[in-house]
Amino acid sequence: MARQLFIGLITEGPTDVRFLQSVVERTFIDVAFECENDLEPYVKCLTVEKVRLSFNEYVEKASRRGMEEMGMDILCVHTDADSKDTKRAYAEKINPAKEFLSDKKGEICKSLIPIVPVRMVEAWMLADKELLKEEMGTRMSDEELGINRMPELYLDPKATIIQAIGKSNRT
Repeated sequence: MARQLFIGLITEGPTDVRFLQSVVERTFIDVAFECENDLEPYVKCLTVEKVRLSFNEYVEKASRRGMEEMGMDILCVHTDADSKDTKRAYAEKINPAKEFLSDKKGEICKSLIPIVPVRMVEAWMLADKELLKEEMGTRMSDEELGINRMPELYLDPKATIIQAIGKSNRT
């Protein structure tokens, strides 16, 4: 019988959820195939209000919520690098959050997996156009959606995706 692996996911913003959840699910399924033991990953995006919370408090709240809701084994934490590399995001957010959680008591998941893209997640969405179209529920071509260029050529990937969603909703 397969052992279930409960994975929580928190993201910077709502537009990140649809794409990252699929990427995290696919990644854990690929990893599960490589394991000696039979694993069945279950990924759930955790809805956590983060207004007036520090990043550390947000991660802690998500960690506790995931434990309450599903006995979470792993918490995937997304934050954009907002830089040319991931050093600053790790130094200012990820590592302090891990340290912050290590001192906490009670029902809390301390196993964090950081997701720190150097480019906006929206740029990554444009790298896997088939997945993006699947998530949008459209069969329109890349050209019809206006997403037929290389991802790194878009100055504002988020605006491009919003326009593509608008086009797909009109059909």
